[in-house]
Amino acid sequence: MSSILISSLVNAIGCWLCVSVMIYLLFKPERPVRLAGIPIQGIVPANFKKISQKLADIIYQELITHKDHLMEAITAEEKIETLMPHIESHIDFFLREKLPKSMPMIAMLIGDKTIGQIKEVFVAEIKVLFPQLIGQYADRLLDDDRLYPLLTEKLQSAAVYGYVSGLKQKGSRLFFKIKLGAFVFGLLYGLVMGILVF
Repeated sequence: MSSILISSLVNAIGCWLCVSVMIYLLFKPERPVRLAGIPIQGIVPANFKKISQKLADIIYQELITHKDHLMEAITAEEKIETLMPHIESHIDFFLREKLPKSMPMIAMLIGDKTIGQIKEVFVAEIKVLFPQLIGQYADRLLDDDRLYPLLTEKLQSAAVYGYVSGLKQKGSRLFFKIKLGAFVFGLLYGLVMGILVF
């Protein structure tokens, strides 16, 4: 009976160690280390450029594929409506403060009622024009040849690499559960094999 327990415990520890080494080798060592002349580096750091390139491809393809949906979301009426109070306050400031300073003659000719009417016309025109301008700008931005290289460059930057390296710490609870699962699996496997063999 004690040999069955020892066998189970050895299997459990072996599974724990194997999974721990595999998780470690996902992220560490970050820089290549030579061991008996063989360079060893973590899977993520060694393939970081390929991974980030593939991620850039996926993101860019998704942007291009769903361009129409993106345009609809950007130029949605409720999105424009949230900007309108800010735009109206700028128009009001322009008509009441900047315009009279730039053109004093106009300030003498127009009163509050006229300013209110001009403001209404501007706001109505902006509500029509603004979604078109934003849509055209976003469309040109997505068609710009510089977007894909910029996306790739940002994904390959040190900041993203630091984030990927930090995944090990952020996923520590998940990795612990995986190791625990491996330990329990090894224990059960050792018990079953011990019962069958001994």
